[in-house]
Amino acid sequence: MLLVEALAAYGDMATVLAHHGSVPTALGVHGLTATLMVVNGLLMMRETRKVTAAPVTPAPQPVRAAGPAYPRKTIGSLSLGDLPPRRA
Repeated sequence: MLLVEALAAYGDMATVLAHHGSVPTALGVHGLTATLMVVNGLLMMRETRKVTAAPVTPAPQPVRAAGPAYPRKTIGSLSLGDLPPRRA
């Protein structure tokens, strides 16, 4: 898209030159602008080329302990194993 828009700047440069405008201004303003637009457009096309994706590897999973960090105590039907130990 940027390459096509650069044609407008080259057209402006040609219009200034055709109507006996200043050559340094036509080349310095419109010509330089159009040339920089073309360079940027080519660099963007080069940067957005299709690249092969890296192979997908699953993320490592954390290792879980075999049991709870502290022993479970049961009083009747009430389980106290989920509570942290009391401080003295």
